[in-house]
Amino acid sequence: PSWPPCLKIREEGVYGSRGYSVAAVFFRDGDTRAHILSASIAALMALFSYIRGTRYRLKLQSSHPHPMVRAFYVKDMLITAIRDQWDFDLETMLSLMDTRLDEMLDALHALGLSNNAAFTDAYIDELNAERDRVMALRRTHRQACAEWSWISWTGADE
Repeated sequence: PSWPPCLKIREEGVYGSRGYSVAAVFFRDGDTRAHILSASIAALMALFSYIRGTRYRLKLQSSHPHPMVRAFYVKDMLITAIRDQWDFDLETMLSLMDTRLDEMLDALHALGLSNNAAFTDAYIDELNAERDRVMALRRTHRQACAEWSWISWTGADE
């Protein structure tokens, strides 16, 4: 497979010298890309949760969507951007992502940055509605904002 230079790390450098195996972390079960994507989405959800928690502590206002909505938005963007460049098993990635997100929610709960009891069916429905709203905004403003986009969403709705 053709990997970006930042993902070509194997056993070299500092990781090998410290006894860490990058390959053992990311290159497993035959679908490395699915593992990297699922872990990345969970990490971004954690970042968004931390930012949200900081916003609450500082009593700041924001119009940013829920951290889970933001993570799913990035997931959709990444899948759209890579689906024509790489072969990867989407079902495996989604299953791994669910597992990684559950693990991250448990960790965030332990840190006081998430309340797992809040994730009821009704709450998930609200998150899905918010995600639909964000996606509608993306479709509406995609062309006007294309100049500032980092990743092209062309064809994402086809």
